[in-house]
Amino acid sequence: MAFMFAALLLSATASEVPLPNLRGSRHLFDQNCIDTPQKWAEAFRTASDGCVAPNLFGSFGTDKTLSPGHAFAFLIGRTDLRNYLALNKKFRASNLTRAEADVRISAAVAVIVGFPKSALLHGNFMNVALTVFDLPVGTNVFLPAWERLFFALERAGFPEVPFHVKRNLTLAYAKNRTPIESFSVVAGCNLGLVGKFVAGEIPSLRQANCAQSFIEAIEATGTEHPFDGSKPDGISCFRNFFNGIRAGEVSITATTLRAAFFSCIDCNVLFSGIGLGFNNVASPLSGKSVKDQSFDQFFTGREFLVQNLPVQDVDHVNVELPNITLGSNVSFLELGFDTGL
Repeated sequence: MAFMFAALLLSATASEVPLPNLRGSRHLFDQNCIDTPQKWAEAFRTASDGCVAPNLFGSFGTDKTLSPGHAFAFLIGRTDLRNYLALNKKFRASNLTRAEADVRISAAVAVIVGFPKSALLHGNFMNVALTVFDLPVGTNVFLPAWERLFFALERAGFPEVPFHVKRNLTLAYAKNRTPIESFSVVAGCNLGLVGKFVAGEIPSLRQANCAQSFIEAIEATGTEHPFDGSKPDGISCFRNFFNGIRAGEVSITATTLRAAFFSCIDCNVLFSGIGLGFNNVASPLSGKSVKDQSFDQFFTGREFLVQNLPVQDVDHVNVELPNITLGSNVSFLELGFDTGL
């Protein structure tokens, strides 16, 4: 059922087309680009740089599938993979010690992909691996923009959400605000407390004084530990949400719809809804401090969704990232990744 849902989800719009076979097409990309998982892993190991072919993608938290327990998985593409190599090379060649470079490299990877600051503190970033894989020819990729997500739900057989509700949620993220600000407005949360949640200063979103309807909608999804822990797969989560609407236990609003996406497909507080990754700490791409970055520089990468493929069925390599141990100096998350270079 999960894969049926994903198949429907990934055929949602005409612009979501299978990845063509780009190998051998010199006019499309440089044939000297890194085009296998093994080559990428070797480049990372040797602190080499280079362009990355469009068939390579990456994912975190993989096991037997790309995203255990979910119908589909968030991915990074060639842009982020090349940036990882460039930053790895930069920090390895700097005057940082080996241990300092390790922390800087792992933090850079985490920030670009959208890990919140809390994930890098208190010894939380341990034994993390990046799975780099060759996306099979013909596999559909999905861009996580709000309107595509709404239409995907309809194609998956869920009831159509009223247009004004979808419009309200989409436009809430189109007002030149950060995703954290947009989330706080839509979810009716205290912005300062949401910032503390992202930074790991409070353990649960329950403590962010969010709207009661937001809290009740999350609870209606039946998610285990919905505010600070594990999540169910998208099918049962969305089914529970819409059953709650039918039963009159939940009203359908931009607030409750945002709660469903928060719980059901891990669209967390940092989710931008426009296909770009976002983080509120210093970007390793700019090298600047938080206070010196422009608005644009907080958007750190590109996001994709894909059917949750079995890992054993794709050519892949797991690249172990250095641990960020308890007590590691991560002041560069505020002062800038180029601090001390």
